[in-house]
Amino acid sequence: MFYSSPNLLIDKSLLISKILSITYLWLFVRLTLMPNDHFKVYREHTSVKHAILKDYLNAWVPILSSWNKRICYIDGFCGPGSYEARGSIYNGSPIIALKVAKEFSGKVELVCIFIDKNKDYCEALGYRIHELGLEGKYYIEHAEFEEVITALLDKVANLVPAFCFIDPFGYSGLPLRVIERFLQRPATEAFINFMYEPISRFITVKAQHPHMDELFGTRKWRYVLGHDFQQDEREIFVRDLYHQQLKTCAKYVWPFQLKDPVRGRTIYYLFHCTNHRKGIKVMKEVMYRAGTNGTYSYQGKESSQMSLFSAEPSIKELDESLLDKFAGSKVTFNEIIDSTLDWPFIEKHYREVLNKLNGQELIRKIPITTKTQRGFNGKDIAVFSEKAKRRKKLKGFGP
Repeated sequence: MFYSSPNLLIDKSLLISKILSITYLWLFVRLTLMPNDHFKVYREHTSVKHAILKDYLNAWVPILSSWNKRICYIDGFCGPGSYEARGSIYNGSPIIALKVAKEFSGKVELVCIFIDKNKDYCEALGYRIHELGLEGKYYIEHAEFEEVITALLDKVANLVPAFCFIDPFGYSGLPLRVIERFLQRPATEAFINFMYEPISRFITVKAQHPHMDELFGTRKWRYVLGHDFQQDEREIFVRDLYHQQLKTCAKYVWPFQLKDPVRGRTIYYLFHCTNHRKGIKVMKEVMYRAGTNGTYSYQGKESSQMSLFSAEPSIKELDESLLDKFAGSKVTFNEIIDSTLDWPFIEKHYREVLNKLNGQELIRKIPITTKTQRGFNGKDIAVFSEKAKRRKKLKGFGP
């Protein structure tokens, strides 16, 4: 029988201890810094994304509650519910939704469905909800996003108004056919994180082609294979193709670009999809307020870089476009807004331009809602002259 000396045993113990310490340190660094556990880092662009989600839900819930007593929030890739970074805890999307549900609990029942294929995340979310003492009707589903949504649509004939936040870390498990089927139901909306950075990195990898086919719902993306793009042309092509595909699923689709303020590269686009005019109006307002320098793009608090997607909307372009589109027409302010929802402007821009045109006597106002010659709103009528200016193409918006 072999016996080790006491000194040898001590040496082995120290060696094992060192190995375990190094292993633990490696795991800690990996979990903290690697993208597969990004809940250990709370980045600037993540806070902007959550601000947009929170502001929109705070507007969406009261709008829907006026004629529905039960509505639904679905979080397709919910995660553990919080980010723990630099000694602080930040709320993730599930906690944001539950807090909104609590705020409006006396007016409407907001049912929350949280989905994640990571079992540890699901368990952590449950603990976090319990820790915060949040009540309400919610379900935590440990499963694939596609699996849960498909089962839900198969089972429920009449789905209550529903908002689905789809925020994956990557691009797999997000087939366009599932989004299309969900948006075919009445009063449904989707808010999608289109992870451009990993898509761009792996789009030419052959093993990823089936995932790309499912993501885009078409093989048209394969145009990028072997094609020599200049500067940002590939990003524009990929972004616009996804935009076009989403337009086959919903009437209104509006994107928001988020860039890395240090590297100046696009990280992802947030696409809002809805079939309702009120929804796109509200989301455009929310995104515009969240953008850098009055755009539909976030580039960092101190950034002066130009956005690939959307530079600041030009009031002069709106001036000329309105004169061209409505030449010889008599239209209400609401009709002007509703018929130009795919333009990169919010209501304050229209009021500014219409007031200017009225002062220049290029249009005539018939006050209905505001009762005065100053300001436009609601049913106020703008009478456009027959003389039209040639409309300039609005650059940088839409596919």
